[in-house]
Amino acid sequence: MYRYKTLEAVLKSIADDDSHENLKRQTARLTTDERRHLRALMNSIEHNLIDLEYMELFGEEKEK
Repeated sequence: MYRYKTLEAVLKSIADDDSHENLKRQTARLTTDERRHLRALMNSIEHNLIDLEYMELFGEEKEK
């Protein structure tokens, strides 16, 4: 499994300081591959959050 060390550092920095300036500075550090990986992660997280919210609202798992 490949480890995205820079991506890890970027996310930690953003967690510590989520200002717009830091967000721009940190994301500029990412390579094309790291940006692609981050987008895929964000997409998966968004889908998981939607599923959790659906379960909270309706009390059952959404049909897949």
